[in-house]
Amino acid sequence: MACPFIPPPLHSPVTQEKPDHFSPEWQQWFANLREKLCFFYNNVPQSTTGGGGGGGGGGASTLQTISEITTSGSGTITIPAGVTAVWVTMIAGGGGGGASSGGGSGELCQGVLMPVEAGGSVSYVCGNGGASSADGSLSSVTSLGITWQVLPGLAGSGGTGGLGGGGAGSIFWKSGGSGGNTGAAGAGSGGHLTGGTNGGGAASIWGSGGDGGSSANSAYYGAGGGFSGSGAGGYVALSAVYAP
Repeated sequence: MACPFIPPPLHSPVTQEKPDHFSPEWQQWFANLREKLCFFYNNVPQSTTGGGGGGGGGGASTLQTISEITTSGSGTITIPAGVTAVWVTMIAGGGGGGASSGGGSGELCQGVLMPVEAGGSVSYVCGNGGASSADGSLSSVTSLGITWQVLPGLAGSGGTGGLGGGGAGSIFWKSGGSGGNTGAAGAGSGGHLTGGTNGGGAASIWGSGGDGGSSANSAYYGAGGGFSGSGAGGYVALSAVYAP
């Protein structure tokens, strides 16, 4: 089925000689939005079971969180019967602050589709936040012999802020922001928020990094610590559309 999320033409249908009303940045934003919506429309993870018939046997299929991991460590997640693909959200641990600089925030992946075995399990690692002057650690999920991971934020070193985890990023993968240098604020991550102040740590999508001299708020998964402070731990979640 053709994807219905097609943006309108950028030119007026009547006066084609008029210039575009959107900057190149907005045009790219619309293109990215269309790509993501089309991907979701054509790849919704569905259960092969459930759905009540005339006897009213089952509930409606809705988006469900299968598991949400907010504590650093490793383990396995059991996949419900009939679910053969899940959406993955992960963020790696944030880096700790240096003597006078902030730590970087962890890399993020969000809305990535991963095949799984119905009724099987997925292995995960939820990254640690780095202690003062220490790097964070990666988060990962493994299914059917394939491992996807996000990279941690690095520690600040002296007066130089630590780098955020990840590379250039993409529509589903966002690199972490860098920690602030001596006296400077940390950066945002994936276009979100601003970092902590005065040599502060970098932000994650959940909130800003620690201010100078403080650790990152533990609820701001993946954020960097302010100078001499520790980074926040990572996050792993799996979701799918199915009838629980």
